[in-house]
Parts: sequence; structure tokens; C-alpha cells
Amino acid sequence: MARPGGDSLLFWSRVSRILGPAGCVAAYMESGRGWVLLQRLGEEAARLEPSAGLFAAAAGGPGSVCASTTAGARNGSVVTVFAAVPGPLARGAYVTAQVPPQSRAAAPAVLARLVARLLEVYGVSYLRLAARLAVLGGGAAAVLLLVHRRGYPAPLVYYASRGGYCVEAAGGGAVAAYPGDCRPGGVVLSARPRSGVVAVRVVRLEDALRG
Repeated sequence: MARPGGDSLLFWSRVSRILGPAGCVAAYMESGRGWVLLQRLGEEAARLEPSAGLFAAAAGGPGSVCASTTAGARNGSVVTVFAAVPGPLARGAYVTAQVPPQSRAAAPAVLARLVARLLEVYGVSYLRLAARLAVLGGGAAAVLLLVHRRGYPAPLVYYASRGGYCVEAAGGGAVAAYPGDCRPGGVVLSARPRSGVVAVRVVRLEDALRG
């Protein structure tokens, strides 16, 4: 995730090293002309260029399953969600998503349907959404949500992991979260760089699943 004014070139350099040659990225960018959600799903889209207006990003590495969808949250908000999980999707993901038989072979379609149903049918919170996706998506999940409102949408980023993970400053006001041995599993609610040190707010995965 990154904040306005951060050194986005260094941030994208860090993201590229984490992703490797393939993967998926979603980035929310603001400018005087408005906002845009840019996505790269595997090799299907052009490379994302750095932008000083970058506010938040969610990324998944090689082999990840990623998708985006727009859904209604239980609080009445309309949100655009980008989710990336390392995969493969667990059987429970297919059961919860209730995907038509002809779409079950397309993992991104299953993930998009899973996100929509968790928000609209099960009424989960954003925190619990990230935790559930980590459990059903291979042990981790990066989630970027754009809450639609007047003016710029409000971007929210969650990173959930059943195993260890790391969070670090990635240049300027940017922050990167990724699998590693720095911290035990949990859900990163917020991470803010302060004097070169990242202040992290984390909820235990078990608590997030109950939230």
C-alpha cells in the first residue's frame, strides 16, 4: 500500500521484486482529473507505470488468483474490490461462491463471485472478508477496496496471512506487505511509515474471522 506523496518509483521497484515476472496488481491513483483503478491480471494487461498520485495498491505474486468486482456492503456502501490470493482456491470457496458449473474452471470468476457473496449475502465486514479470503485462497490475501462516495472514493487496503508476513517502508511514504518470517499470521489493518519505521496495526486472524 502507498500514500500520496510517497516515492512511487521506489514503491513499484519493491513491488516488482516481490511479484517476479508474473502476478497481479491493482493500484488506486488520484489526480486533479479524478481517480482510476488500474489492474494487471497476470500477463493480460500492460505494465503499470509509477505515478505520484498512487494512494494504495494490492498485489499477488506468480500463480496468484486475482479478480475485481463491485458489490454492496452490509453498511449500505457500494465498493469496488480487488482481491489477490496465492491460490489454489479451497473447496469451501466454490461452495460459498455457488458458481455456475460452466464457470468453475475459471478461478478468477470464482474469486469474484466469492467476494460478492461474502459481502452481499453473508454480510461480512471488510476485516473478515480479508481473513476469509486468506483461509479459502491459499493462506494469504491482499485486498484493495474503493468505497464509492462523492468526490474521490475512500481506498482501504488489507493484507491477511495465515503464516508469517513482513511489512516494510518501500521508499518515501510507501509501505509493502508480503509473505515472510518477520511477524506471525494476522490481518494488517493499517500501516503508516513514520521516520523510516512502519507503524503497523494488526488483528489476529482468529479474531478477524469472528469480526
